[in-house]
Amino acid sequence: MDCCRRIRTDGVRDGRIMWHMIGVSFNVLSSRVLDHVEASVRAHDAVQLGAAYALLERLCQQYMQAALQALQGQAVSAGS
Repeated sequence: MDCCRRIRTDGVRDGRIMWHMIGVSFNVLSSRVLDHVEASVRAHDAVQLGAAYALLERLCQQYMQAALQALQGQAVSAGS
């Protein structure tokens, strides 16, 4: 972070940042940063969605198990 601040401070002349000093255009740099951030967010979302899906699957299995046990209990009571 300090190197970016130093480049910006050293490169400011007449209110403009001298991007050519570091050999990168602002548009290319900002586009690549945006791509990186979007990819990181997608990866994070995928991890979170996977965890949420696992919890939902477990909850559904618990509901199904409880429903089957309730039905089996009704069948035993009806047969008595």
